[in-house]
Amino acid sequence: MPRPTLTPREAEAHLVHLGGHARETYRWLRLGLLAALGAVVTSGLIEWSRAPGHCLQGSLSAYYWTPVRPMLVGGLMAFALGLIAVRGSTDAEDTALNLAGLFAPIVAVVPVRPSTGCSSVPEPVLPVAAGVDNNIRALLVIAGVVVAAVAVALVLHRVRIASVWTGWALAAATVAGFAGWALGAGGTMEPAAHYVAAAGVFGCLVVVVLLNARYTPGSRLTTVYLALAAAMVLALLLQGLHLLVPAFGWTLLATETALVALFAVFWLVQTLELWDAGVRPARAGVQGRSSP
Repeated sequence: MPRPTLTPREAEAHLVHLGGHARETYRWLRLGLLAALGAVVTSGLIEWSRAPGHCLQGSLSAYYWTPVRPMLVGGLMAFALGLIAVRGSTDAEDTALNLAGLFAPIVAVVPVRPSTGCSSVPEPVLPVAAGVDNNIRALLVIAGVVVAAVAVALVLHRVRIASVWTGWALAAATVAGFAGWALGAGGTMEPAAHYVAAAGVFGCLVVVVLLNARYTPGSRLTTVYLALAAAMVLALLLQGLHLLVPAFGWTLLATETALVALFAVFWLVQTLELWDAGVRPARAGVQGRSSP
């Protein structure tokens, strides 16, 4: 059955307001995600200023091979944790955030080879295959424990909301899929797993933006969210063209930077929209428990 469209006044009445300390924590968590992305970008700019001739890597991920590496990996890990911890206003949005949070650590720990020799220091010699194997297994063990714990919690609380269980099933399938890949690949997941995970992150984030456009009917924010989603889809298409036809001319660095910037704008706008409320209406299943 289609959901009824709420007027702005009705939507305001359905807002879920958080109390004092919880609201403050929620605000800082949301702003912390922007800080994590900002730290990675700032580190990249510092590296650019020191690189010979102000040269650039071919992608954000290629900065793994420069002094940016600790900030890149740490920032993506913090970003992933924040996406999972933040409660989406609907079960669908929450699922998309959770899945993006599952994909992001894989982007961090499975590197791509730099497309250029551009770095302010000589490229480090790293045990990449051993590192990927170790880190992926550690991530999958923890993710598996969390997914299992969530299933137990849902059973104990007798949650029968289909959208909640759908979100759990998608998370479990993601973990199981990468676990099977890791066991079968024998430590040779790079760089394919990186690209799969990156596509998963950006795809899920586009879904989040589109859902917010859907759940702000009759509002100027609908136009803003739709415009941001359209720009993100365009950036993804340009990425695909570059990977399929390298001579197309768009570098991954340009499209990845655009995607990160567009999502940051969305996240800031949404944070300001929900500054006092926390999450939006209960009409699409806020009562569910799809986050750990």
